[in-house]
Amino acid sequence: MTRILAIDDPRMSDSLLSAVRHWCDLTGGTARILSVVDESVVRDTTRAIGVIGKVSSAVKEDFIKEKEKVITALLFNAGFEPEDGISVRAGNLLEEIRREIDSYKPDLVITTSRLRGGVINVTEGVLEYTKGNVLILIAPYRRNNIKYALVAMDSDAQDHRAFHTAVSLLRRFGGRVHLVVAVEVNEQILINAPEIIEGKYEKAKRLITDLAEAGLKKGVPVTTTLREGTITEVVSRVDINTQPDLILIGGDSGTGISRLIMGSEAGSLVRKVHAPVLVCKKDIELG
Repeated sequence: MTRILAIDDPRMSDSLLSAVRHWCDLTGGTARILSVVDESVVRDTTRAIGVIGKVSSAVKEDFIKEKEKVITALLFNAGFEPEDGISVRAGNLLEEIRREIDSYKPDLVITTSRLRGGVINVTEGVLEYTKGNVLILIAPYRRNNIKYALVAMDSDAQDHRAFHTAVSLLRRFGGRVHLVVAVEVNEQILINAPEIIEGKYEKAKRLITDLAEAGLKKGVPVTTTLREGTITEVVSRVDINTQPDLILIGGDSGTGISRLIMGSEAGSLVRKVHAPVLVCKKDIELG
C-alpha cells in the first residue's frame, strides 16, 4: 500500500491537505502529516525568558503540543483524518524531515516549492534525499480529475516511468498527455563533433515515436514537442493552450551526484511553472 508523507507548510496548509486527500484516493494509500517546529524559534524563546535545562525542554514540548493542536484543528475542519496520524518534531527542518523519511519510508512525499529553513531551500534537499516520489505544490492545489499532463524528459532518458505514470493517470480520467523532450547541446561538442548532436536528435525522435505509440495503444492521445535546451528551458518555452493539471519529470533513486543533479533540475523547473510537479523515482500504484 502507498505511504504518503505530507510536509506541512503553514502558508499552504489547505492545499497540502487537499493534495493528500486526492492522492490517497488515487492510490488507495495511507497518509501521515509531518510538521516541524523550527529550532531557532524554540531557542530564541528560551533565551528571551532566560530558561535552561528541564524548563527549556518544557518550553520545547509546549511548542510541539501547540503545533499538534493547530494541525488537529485543520484536519478536523477539513474532515480528514490521516490513517497514519500526525508527527510533530522540533529541530532543524531538513534534518527532521530526513528522520521522518527514514522512519516512515514514504512512497510519495507531498511538499511545497516554498519550503525553506532560513536561507536553505528545503524542497531541493527533500528531492535529493528521498527515494520515493515527490509531489511539489506550486500554487493552491485543484482537487480535480487530471485531464491534461505534461511530461518532461531529456533525450538521453533511460527511465520512462514519468511518462508511463502519466499515461496510467490519463487513461483513468480520459485525458491527454503532452510529451516534451529536451536535447541538451554542449557548445564544444556542437563545434567539434556535430555528429554527436545529430545522434542525440535521432535518438530523441525514436524516443518520441515509441512513447507516443505506447500511449495511443492504451487509448491516451499524446502530443509532442522536441526542442534544444535543458528540461527547464524547454518546458518554459513550450506554447501550451491550457495549463497542465500536472507536470511529471523523471527522477533518480540512486545516490551521489545524480541525485544532486535531479534535485537541482527539478528545483529549477518548479521556479518556472505554475502547475504541481511530480518527480517520479519509483512506480506509482493507482487504487
